[in-house]
Amino acid sequence: MKLAGFLLLILLLRPILLISQANITVHQESLEYVIKRPGDANLKVTKSFTVHNIKGLESAVFTLYHDSFRKLKNFKFEMTNDRGERIEVYNIRDLLDLSLSGYANVTDSRVYLLDSKYKKVPFRVHYTYEMDFSGFISLDDWQPIKDFNTIIEESKISVKYPRDMTFEVMAVLGMKEPETYCDDGFCHFKIEYKNIKPISKKRYDEPLRDQTPRLLMKSNDFQLDGIDGSLASWKSFGDWYLKLNRRDEQITPKTRSDVENIRNSFDMVPELVDSVYKYMQSRTRYISIQLGVGGFKSLPAEEVDTKGYGDCKALTNYTQELLSIAGIKSYQVLVMAGSNVPRLIEDFPSNQFNHVFLAVPHENDTLWLECTSQTMPSDYLGSFTDDRKVLWVDQGNSQIVKTPYYSVEQNLVLEHVKISLTENGHAKIEIKITKGGNYFEEGQSYLYQATEEIQKSNQEKFSFSQYSIDHFAFEMDQDSLLLKEVYVLNVPSFAKKYGSRLVVDMKDFVKTSRISANTSDHFMRLLRNYQVVQTIEIIFPENHILQHANENLSIKKEFGEYELKVKRSPQGVQYYKKLILKKGDYSGDEFIELQEFMNGVFKNEISKIMLSSKT
Repeated sequence: MKLAGFLLLILLLRPILLISQANITVHQESLEYVIKRPGDANLKVTKSFTVHNIKGLESAVFTLYHDSFRKLKNFKFEMTNDRGERIEVYNIRDLLDLSLSGYANVTDSRVYLLDSKYKKVPFRVHYTYEMDFSGFISLDDWQPIKDFNTIIEESKISVKYPRDMTFEVMAVLGMKEPETYCDDGFCHFKIEYKNIKPISKKRYDEPLRDQTPRLLMKSNDFQLDGIDGSLASWKSFGDWYLKLNRRDEQITPKTRSDVENIRNSFDMVPELVDSVYKYMQSRTRYISIQLGVGGFKSLPAEEVDTKGYGDCKALTNYTQELLSIAGIKSYQVLVMAGSNVPRLIEDFPSNQFNHVFLAVPHENDTLWLECTSQTMPSDYLGSFTDDRKVLWVDQGNSQIVKTPYYSVEQNLVLEHVKISLTENGHAKIEIKITKGGNYFEEGQSYLYQATEEIQKSNQEKFSFSQYSIDHFAFEMDQDSLLLKEVYVLNVPSFAKKYGSRLVVDMKDFVKTSRISANTSDHFMRLLRNYQVVQTIEIIFPENHILQHANENLSIKKEFGEYELKVKRSPQGVQYYKKLILKKGDYSGDEFIELQEFMNGVFKNEISKIMLSSKT
């Protein structure tokens, strides 16, 4: 009887325990698509949820993007308190309709916003709306789990489409396969989830989008702004993109003459491409333009040539035209750009892109050109477009390729630190840093910021409790792709004084971090190779000797290595440290080994050095 009573208590407490782990509970969410023909569809949305705590308040802020192809109707938003009493009811007239245009951004995209400002939790939200589509390429991915710490009681989606339309879905990351049937000239599919427990944020360097079940949806035939296209293959999508942007480009005689002069000045392709690229950079600036089919259609090259601005499509198209005048063949490349973005799903041709740049084949290699930057060197891919699958657009032969990434040897940070201590613990610290690979791009901000902005940014780079920067200088070597930085710091009480002893805390120079030990999901993605080599030289004040320092240490694993060499002398001590981490996905036993390695390195890094007075 005691056991039965205990089990009954557990069953009664289970809902309470789940709610204690959740910020919101989604009672019902329903999406119903009806596709009448390519480019013509209607969506009905219903959602009801409870906000349990202040961390869930953001979920009660309603946002919905719309443009000339998406029209909202029949909107209703209702809030009730924990006693079921109505707090407020809103309709479409209460929505703020905000433009997304802004600095360097011209668009007809807008966002509806509704924020009730109500904060007395718990409370319940119920809303419904419809959206009419007059043009689209593919439907938005459906993912029932949209946020961490969310209970989902019911979430479902259904799609109705003409029987003669080829409609495809792909279930990924454990998504259920849809139920399908056809009748009366239409086909239907639906998926329903119930009683999903909350998940907490525990995977490192991986967005939620890549962790939970997701459904990709598309019609092979689509229409946007009256222009027909096909997603049957990457080849057909590439052909549509080229058709959309096909025109007889006109370049002014002056520009054509300039490019021809450049062509006559160089014999080697890389030097010619670099010179044309720099010519383009000197004449243009980036501004995002998203009007009509602006997400895909470029401004004419002639307009960029005369006005001197364009978005990624326009500047890429313009650069391609300039290279063509110089006798260089180039190709546009579509990419999902960003430092940590979802991976392209190659088996499902669809619009998985947000950016375009340029590629120039040369012998057995490719030169890559980011055309939206006025300062980026040619053939440099930073974290915005490196190491990912992209669509190489070529008439009749568009295909998925992969952009290069930087090796351990290239993704390098070399740091030399010289610390001159005084008897009272004050320090003059001279730091010289050389950065390559992905870290080279960190210098781009220096080229755009005013001196005051750089000074403010530098004041936040170091973790000392109190310090001043007496000198700062930088140099960006466009040929070697190396960024060099020099800092001279004045740090009062850098070393803590205890009687006749000085204690130096090395935690201010740590270049790694711990991996939490409380994760139950043993997975970590290291996005990029990483190597940092530090030489830290500490010059003792007169009449002081070393009492304690680290011992030499060397660890080598498949995923990386760590080395520490300590060199002692009467005048001071020198720490030589090297940390290498290799990109990859680490799970199971590999994750545990990586976790032990990282935590061991961190523990060794936060050590202290102790000096004592000779007198």
